[in-house]
Amino acid sequence: MKTIYRKFWLSLLMVMAVGVAKGATETYDFVKAAEGTTQAPTYGETVTSGGADLQLISVAGDSFNNRIAVGPTTRNDGTSNGFIFRTAGDWKGLWSQHDGRNFSILNLVKGNRVTITISKDDKTLKFVDGDAVVSGKTYTVPANGNLDFITTGSVYIEKVVIEDPVEAEALTIGIPAVDITYDFTTIVPNSENKVVPTNQDNDHKVTTSSTNNVYKLATSDNDFDNRFGVGGYTSDRTGDSGFHFYNHSGYVGLYNGYSGRTFSVLDLKKDDKVTITISHNSTTLAFFDKDNASAYAGDAVTSGQTYTVTANGSLDFISTGSVYIEKVRIQHDAINIGGATLVSSNALDFTNATIEAYVASAAEAGTVTFKRIYKVPAYTPLYLKAASVITEEIPVLDGAAETVSTNLLKGSASASTPLQSTDDTKYYVFGMKGGKAGFYPVSTNATLTSAAGKAYLELTASQVAAASRISIKFEDDSQTTGISTAVTKPATDDNAWYTLQGVRVAHPTRGIYVRNGKKVFIK
Repeated sequence: MKTIYRKFWLSLLMVMAVGVAKGATETYDFVKAAEGTTQAPTYGETVTSGGADLQLISVAGDSFNNRIAVGPTTRNDGTSNGFIFRTAGDWKGLWSQHDGRNFSILNLVKGNRVTITISKDDKTLKFVDGDAVVSGKTYTVPANGNLDFITTGSVYIEKVVIEDPVEAEALTIGIPAVDITYDFTTIVPNSENKVVPTNQDNDHKVTTSSTNNVYKLATSDNDFDNRFGVGGYTSDRTGDSGFHFYNHSGYVGLYNGYSGRTFSVLDLKKDDKVTITISHNSTTLAFFDKDNASAYAGDAVTSGQTYTVTANGSLDFISTGSVYIEKVRIQHDAINIGGATLVSSNALDFTNATIEAYVASAAEAGTVTFKRIYKVPAYTPLYLKAASVITEEIPVLDGAAETVSTNLLKGSASASTPLQSTDDTKYYVFGMKGGKAGFYPVSTNATLTSAAGKAYLELTASQVAAASRISIKFEDDSQTTGISTAVTKPATDDNAWYTLQGVRVAHPTRGIYVRNGKKVFIK
């Protein structure tokens, strides 16, 4: 088996919400109503909300389900009520140029999630109780009723999205096993007529690690998970990059009749296994690296042979003649990284969950103490852990949450956060480095962005002290774990138990150990 050279990167995507159990989503698109016109809405019945008399709005063919009402503090503006569907340059939507105009979303139930998109001047719409609305932020409705807003200046409301209450949030710790085959032979016509792939415009251009420009491959009914790109040797591609879905004389698949055309498998992870099935001269596809950075540049691809990727990135190939690529299979084993971080907009109940949730309650001399929490308030930054790769639905909390008085974990559920350590404040992000998971320091010389929904540690210089790494201690565990240290792997996979420092243990007790090269947590 051949190992492919690829560049290293620090991955922050250690936990993700892979889905939520919820009902329907309603989208009220005022931009669509406003395009090409300036008009006052059609008004329905009068309703009272937020202490103001409002009117239900609609346009021809769209009543907005009787969910939206508008009006000034007193309705004395004739027929417009201060709101108009309007397009003005880049600003589109339901427009009001005045202060003191009411906007209400009606008939909501507890747990509805409401997102309002605003253009022109953000924060010129506020809740009646005074808080400014953040465009694009999702708000969870606390009780049955209406959400009432008032304008503080000229505002364009583009869209309102209402989601039914979320029942549970599905979380994944670790990287689940994957085994998927992309079959290019299913796209070809029965005859010899070629089908030209779509998505080869500049909007889908990708620069791979070989500095070669490729264009994401798709058809009208199959985007191949955005895993593939095709292109010429240089960016001046011609003839649809020479690639077609084609059936000719028994040869079927993604066809290229020329040499010097590139084919890339995108968004691969370390230890992914890639198998390419080729017909019509199976040695007419070769590993390609334009800058000759790879020791395998120029080696012919053997059809049906499995190649292992050594680091996150892409695999790039070049045609050396006429070639039909029939299938690409991508595999990887489940990878247990032990922990993860999360900031959710939902209040979550971990009481009966296998995944454990923690806040960072204290730090001293480079050791961070984590306290377990079961009934988690919304927007609480968390460290999560599990003994194995797991995807689990965590129910949304129905009832009172625990009080979190101290938490050194920070983060946002909806916005990314730029981080750069200083002499006084030290940031640590949870990620993978060198194949090992842990909290790694953010440089003082460059900014690193923590993604929305992820948590990071914010420590003072005195809490870090002279420690060269961050260790983790759990309040219910007497052991301290240097989770970001290198894990010492035994010389052979002998089923023996080792500490994180590589010391063999005959009878392991509670804690984190290494067995057959993998970290295992024993409760």
